[in-house]
Amino acid sequence: MSRPSKRKDSFQVRIFGPCVGIAKGMLIKKIGITKIQLPPSMIKVPPSKVSDGGTWVSLIATSAQPSRSSEYLGRKLDPDAKDPPKASMDPSKWRLREMYQRLIVGLGVPKNVIQRYHRGIKRNPGGIQHAHLRGVCDPTGGLIPADCIFIPGFVKDIGDDNMRRMFCSVHKEVFVTRSPCMEPSDAKIIKVLSLRPEAMPQESWDFLCNLRFGHIVFPTAGDSASNPLCFQVGEGDLDGDDYLVVWNEDIIEPLKQASHSCLEQKFHQKESSEKETIRFFFVPAKEFIRGHFRDTVSASASSTLAAAEGGGARAGAAGSMSSSLNRASSGDAGDAYAGTCTNQPGTEALPSRTSLMPEIKVPECGTEAALVEEDVGSKPTSGEPSSWLEAAQEEMLDLSKLKSSSMLIGRLYGLCKKTAAESRAGIFSKDACSFGRAYKDSIDSVKHGNKVRLPGHLHNKLPENLRQHLEDA
Repeated sequence: MSRPSKRKDSFQVRIFGPCVGIAKGMLIKKIGITKIQLPPSMIKVPPSKVSDGGTWVSLIATSAQPSRSSEYLGRKLDPDAKDPPKASMDPSKWRLREMYQRLIVGLGVPKNVIQRYHRGIKRNPGGIQHAHLRGVCDPTGGLIPADCIFIPGFVKDIGDDNMRRMFCSVHKEVFVTRSPCMEPSDAKIIKVLSLRPEAMPQESWDFLCNLRFGHIVFPTAGDSASNPLCFQVGEGDLDGDDYLVVWNEDIIEPLKQASHSCLEQKFHQKESSEKETIRFFFVPAKEFIRGHFRDTVSASASSTLAAAEGGGARAGAAGSMSSSLNRASSGDAGDAYAGTCTNQPGTEALPSRTSLMPEIKVPECGTEAALVEEDVGSKPTSGEPSSWLEAAQEEMLDLSKLKSSSMLIGRLYGLCKKTAAESRAGIFSKDACSFGRAYKDSIDSVKHGNKVRLPGHLHNKLPENLRQHLEDA
């Protein structure tokens, strides 16, 4: 393993080989193993059926963590580390994006708190208290409690004479969301594991604490198996998603107050002549999660997992699962990597991204008719694609459709913002949430070609030429 690779704790990979097929997902260091563990959930195309297909495997690392920006921020936060390059801490690069500000303010944080936070960063880049962290599974085999996350790294403890402390021992709760975050339920305040659980061996705890800043480690145990914690944050997964983590107390405190109380207010909605009672839950309680889950992932499967390419892994560690790949170079057991796994108890009920896509029958490997139509006896009519590959190429090369799909994304985002601004319910407005959900669906639509679900009464808010991409929710 090269010296730069030893400074990385996780990799997003693509794996190809006749004996394993095609796999994709995240690999994270794990103690006690000497080979890469490849769980079934990472396999996207099965192994070749040709007996002499070969035993070679090609592994391509598309990204590694900690990233350069995470490494620099980790050094800036750690009082004992060497300062990063000054240009890397340019305050303009560390402002919260407009989408995140909109969500945070909509959930109850005063605008002047965000402005004050940005001014503080401008005066002192060491005051940055948010980061984009890569979501990874628990490499200890499910020993992190189901309602906690773990964030490695070191920070100054302002309350203890700026002493160097573990991040987890200073910041006990953090605000977590992911892009795109358009609905109130796309964010959550989560407890940070700060003490070693009784069931966790000291060796595993030491291993967690020695991971580098740049990761947010999600649990795989307990109730998270049926509703993974990462999925509760904007329907995220562990297939390479980055999560925004905020630990600034001035921002978190108003959000904690909102999350621990149920605010009932009556609003006269513009779209309705009747008053309705709106129950606000920030950081959804179990009832809200289940209700939102039913509404957004019903039989019609209108879920949005906008930031990933495939179904991907939502939670889990490889443990002792499935096949192993010989590492390209030798090393200690602690240098081996384990993949993320979705095959935890109860995850069968969760929607995979592939279940939301139009069904495309991919021919099995090793068959002679691999790239021809399924029914060899039938001939495609003039103008129709002769194979699934040609159909996919035509879909991807339809530039006019791609252009209108891109226009749809921008329109839906604008309508979501406008509707929330005009409604007394703000980002909790039903129509604003519908536009936000459709916005996330439209991002998937560009990649998969599926229709965007939007309630019928909102279709006329869009130009007629964009309605071809819509279907009634």
